[in-house]
Amino acid sequence: MRSAILYQLTGNPDGELPNQLEGGLPAATAETTKYLDGREITAGTLAGYTTTKQDVPVVGEDFIATEREETKDPAIGDYHADLELGWAGITTQDIEPLLVDYIASHASVVPEDAELNLDAFAERLPDDVDTNGVVYSTSVDDGHDRDAAGSHWQRDATPSKIPVEGTSVLHVRYTWDGVLVDAMLAQSGYVAVYKDWTAETFARWIAAEVEPYLSLAARDEQATLDDAGDEPEVCENCGREPDRGLKEASDGRMVCLVCKDDIDNRGEA
Repeated sequence: MRSAILYQLTGNPDGELPNQLEGGLPAATAETTKYLDGREITAGTLAGYTTTKQDVPVVGEDFIATEREETKDPAIGDYHADLELGWAGITTQDIEPLLVDYIASHASVVPEDAELNLDAFAERLPDDVDTNGVVYSTSVDDGHDRDAAGSHWQRDATPSKIPVEGTSVLHVRYTWDGVLVDAMLAQSGYVAVYKDWTAETFARWIAAEVEPYLSLAARDEQATLDDAGDEPEVCENCGREPDRGLKEASDGRMVCLVCKDDIDNRGEA
């Protein structure tokens, strides 16, 4: 099986993706295949640490609260990238920060969230396609004629059951370039092939069959506004983000409740 979460690359590529095996983590391998049409597709492995934030309990003299702490977690996964066509794929979302840093620093392009137009993809499938599953939903709020949702699987999932619009998941089997394709595709940009393909064949299939229907994912307007908001409040003493806000300590600094207790007690001693 081969799978990938797909991204579109924005910007003008300038550079190549190299092996990065000196100096510890983050690290990367890169093997580039050149095709007769001049296209180059790079595949390899990324490994490193990613930063996440989690709530941790803290105890004061008369309260228990939570604060946010940064933790570093190890991450490893495989990637594919076609700098010319402008797409990249990873096997696990855990390495998304590693992919962004690696491609941006070496090729001057940025991986962005992408989505697949499965309606258009389904329209050009061959007549003898075997449809094993389809999930669909349409909403009047999104400009469709009516609200509808449903799914068809196995024998009930005939090509005629693929809706004209609103397809969100599609499982199909068909022949491409002399190879049997048994693939699951999701509007979210996830693709999986349930065959023992090489990384090269998988990347060629994405480039030829999937990439033409890939586009930048629509951004949530509220999320965009939230991203543009103020920076999170951070304790000036310990550097954590307290859920219960900051308080002014006796020394004038804005700190979390735990640090305030400690600073005030030391000031009184």
